[in-house]
Amino acid sequence: MGSVPEATPNEASHALLMSAESAAKRQTVSAACQECRRTKTKCDGKRPKCSRCARKQHQDPCTYLVGENETQQQGAKRKFDQLVKTDNDYRQLHDLIANSDPRTATEIFRRIRSKQDAHSILSAVQFGSISIQDRAARRQLMLSLFQSTASLPDIIRLATKSGTLYPLGTSSKAPLRLTADMNSSGAPNGPPPFRVPAVPWTSLASSDAVSQLVSVFLLHLNPGFAYLDQEPFLDAMRSGDRTSEYCSSFLVHSICAMAATQHECDEVFLEPGDMLTRGDHFYREALRLWHEEQGGVSLSTMQGLLVLNLAAGIRGKDRDGVLLLTNAVQVGKNLDLPIFSGLRPNGARFDPVRRPSYPRAKLLASAALFMTEIFNVSTLRVPSRLPEPTLDEFEALTAALPSSPAAWPAYPLKQVSSQFDSNAHLLARWELGLLVHQLHHELLQPKTSATASAIHKTAQAWARKLSEWYQALPKGLEYAKDMAIPLYELHASYHCCLLHVYTFGGQLIEAASTREHTDSTPEVFYSRSTVDSIRPSPLEREALEVAHRSAALMKDYRETYSMRVAPPMMIQVAAIASFTLVKALERRPDSATPRAAPAAAEGQLQAIESAFDETFRGLVALGLQIFIARGIARMVVGTAHYLNVRLPDSVLRMMHLIAEMAWRPSDRLKISSVYPNAAMASATTGSEFQMDEMLRKWEALEIKDNEAQA
Repeated sequence: MGSVPEATPNEASHALLMSAESAAKRQTVSAACQECRRTKTKCDGKRPKCSRCARKQHQDPCTYLVGENETQQQGAKRKFDQLVKTDNDYRQLHDLIANSDPRTATEIFRRIRSKQDAHSILSAVQFGSISIQDRAARRQLMLSLFQSTASLPDIIRLATKSGTLYPLGTSSKAPLRLTADMNSSGAPNGPPPFRVPAVPWTSLASSDAVSQLVSVFLLHLNPGFAYLDQEPFLDAMRSGDRTSEYCSSFLVHSICAMAATQHECDEVFLEPGDMLTRGDHFYREALRLWHEEQGGVSLSTMQGLLVLNLAAGIRGKDRDGVLLLTNAVQVGKNLDLPIFSGLRPNGARFDPVRRPSYPRAKLLASAALFMTEIFNVSTLRVPSRLPEPTLDEFEALTAALPSSPAAWPAYPLKQVSSQFDSNAHLLARWELGLLVHQLHHELLQPKTSATASAIHKTAQAWARKLSEWYQALPKGLEYAKDMAIPLYELHASYHCCLLHVYTFGGQLIEAASTREHTDSTPEVFYSRSTVDSIRPSPLEREALEVAHRSAALMKDYRETYSMRVAPPMMIQVAAIASFTLVKALERRPDSATPRAAPAAAEGQLQAIESAFDETFRGLVALGLQIFIARGIARMVVGTAHYLNVRLPDSVLRMMHLIAEMAWRPSDRLKISSVYPNAAMASATTGSEFQMDEMLRKWEALEIKDNEAQA
């Protein structure tokens, strides 16, 4: 075997030099990583992790201030250029916001809040990958269309004409009123009827804005519930006396929180242009003030709690509203209101002429507490905690409220003032409240042993009582298309009561029939000759008739006042009628799972679809502005899907038009509501058919469906 030749001296020297040169090259790096710089140790500059950091088993890659092939000077220059570009982007964004129209500026502001960087927003504007102005204009146009007097077919025609969205009024074929009640900016028509100062009551808005909100509240919301005795309240607020029994910062913020949901002046928006945030800053401040003064017993505190209860409910937070109302009831007891203690100490007669305003205000506050409780009872299907008012109390209220017809200004709307007797209206609401109190005690909380026949007779008897009250309404309160908005609420309340009787009564009958039915045939309400000829019960037929009348009422209201002002009872009647009509559509022969019903006549089906178009169009319009209506509209659509009901084509097209506006993923988290699903709830169901629970379950199902499709 040959031996390995030894290296010559020249070769050995060359190898040593090469090794030294390589070592020198390895140690020469342009920059050390941040960790080695911090510890002042040598770094070999390897990426993504240097040898030292790798030996120390650091989890994250090394951080370098310069690129792999950059010098320190080159890295510093690159960073400087990046900062200059970022600064230029922000300057351009500032200039764009400053010089854009309000809709574009609002859209840019929303994108900033959603964590988009300046460069991506500028790119979207410059290259048109997302047309901010067009999308903002589309949203504003759709809102204006739904707030207008336009019917659903007109909205669809105008919004989809030639694939382009035209501002209403530019088309000669559509002479509709886009803003039938306000000017194009949403500003009110003329000065507010009631001028009041903002200071010392609130620092969140100017005196002009507060005057507008107080005017809206007194004209549109106070007549139905008698929250305030108007004159003492206005006198106290104008005096600035913070010790007054009739006004407080808490009450003023509660009023502004509620009235802001019916108005569009700039100062009501918490986020510019976002209708759903109107008055939220007043609402939060009212809650803060209430927590500060908890335990306080005063008339203005109880009034503020009642108003804030309504403000919470209309924001889809009626769980909070129930707690506020509970506190109001306790304050009312501590105030010894007539509804708890009888009318007067020692049985003294009430004389509205001789007595000062405070006893009258307490009497009205007692009525307000009762009617607010009844509104919650009928809306949320919860038992009442109040005793039934006495006849003496009603007589005293009648004496305190003599007939006083006067011109009712439609402010902030443009309609001509109409005659309105606020006292007669309040007495009629009080009488209806008494009927509802008795109705819920007798029909809606029956004994489980009640038979289907007995429930049916009770429901029919209550329907007759309600009808007799309605037919006996005094002159000036009868139905007329041009009647004042509070009167629309009165008539809507009557329709809601009838729908409650028929829908809930029908559910009780169905539950009782299920208990009674073993191998016998169903009772007469479900009589049939063959399986294929099942007919709706009499209560269902009558509920459907009332739903049609409710749709006609919604149509008259829309054509008279548009949908900018949303009284609570108009939301409620649209909701219950929509649920009733969805149940009727469940019986149509082309539903996915028809309830073995005979094919309805084509005319009947068209009438049902037309009525649903109207009630659901109203819900959607209100849902673009108010959270509770938004949640109800979502529930109606979810119920239709759950029941395999095919909605009318016009409704499907409408939902497609406003898909990005009708519901946002974050909306469910903002709703805390026990509002019941009138189409699916029954006498025995619980929280699973309440709004927030149903929305949560449907959202979970949608996520699973999307994952399965992916």
